[in-house]
Amino acid sequence: GPGLKKNPVFDAVNGQPVRQTAESTLSLVDLAHAAEALLSLLERDADGIWNVTASRSITVAHMLTEVSMATRQPAPPFHSDLLHTDYDINIAQLSAVLTMPDSATMLRAALPHLTGPRS
Repeated sequence: GPGLKKNPVFDAVNGQPVRQTAESTLSLVDLAHAAEALLSLLERDADGIWNVTASRSITVAHMLTEVSMATRQPAPPFHSDLLHTDYDINIAQLSAVLTMPDSATMLRAALPHLTGPRS
């Protein structure tokens, strides 16, 4: 959201080299869904450790396609020093009490705010 300075989505939206491989996976969650999940857990007096993120991750390649469509710009280049990351986070416990969108859905919802006019 606003104030974001660095992550693969920020880099892609701003045309900066992306450091993860195309096959890397990201688990994206927006603040509104994270807050909804936390409030729901507090209302249930949930105990313990809970993973709060999207129901399914997205590959960097898919993320770059979504960003390119939103910005109407070619995908940014990859960094010369690539890292492979896999953020496939198990949220089975959370899914039993709350439905979370997948990373692609949350990304598509956030992109108009990330690619709009800058102040």
